[in-house]
Amino acid sequence: MSNVTSTTFGYVIAFLLPGMVGLVAASYWFPRLRAVLQELMTCDVSFGFFFGVILLALVAGLQVCAARWAVYEMLIRKIRGKDRVLPEEFARLTNEGVLKAFRASVDEIYRYHQFWGAMSLLIPVVFFGWGLAYERTHALCIGWVITIFAITEVLTCWCAYDTYFKSLGRSKKVLSEDDNG
Repeated sequence: MSNVTSTTFGYVIAFLLPGMVGLVAASYWFPRLRAVLQELMTCDVSFGFFFGVILLALVAGLQVCAARWAVYEMLIRKIRGKDRVLPEEFARLTNEGVLKAFRASVDEIYRYHQFWGAMSLLIPVVFFGWGLAYERTHALCIGWVITIFAITEVLTCWCAYDTYFKSLGRSKKVLSEDDNG
């Protein structure tokens, strides 16, 4: 695994991890999927089975990414009134130095936005699925669980929002700098 780069790590963060959380969230509503994930936790699964679940998680992560795009990159950006990177700014990516800086910006900021944005959509699904799947115990315990969920969701949404606009700002800066700067 000597070829693991920040780009590879970024893809794992942006798509695979939210996809795995998405599978766990869906398993609360689909008993067969829950059985598949429980089987994955045993020691005698084949490589093919493991690889299939990883591919399924990747598909789930890409689907959640589409929902994240709609919420953060279309809806919130329009509400906030910020513009996006313009097509003529992307034309500067033909410059090798600009392309390298842009890719670094994507790997170091935007991939984290993709993770946080996807997680902000998945956390409520996990929380409500978990709440439906398990018996409720003491009211105080439920109060703490709801509080922890709410704090986690607010922080995750803020991280997604903040990293999206930091990524947008960094991308615009990289694409607007002159070749000497």
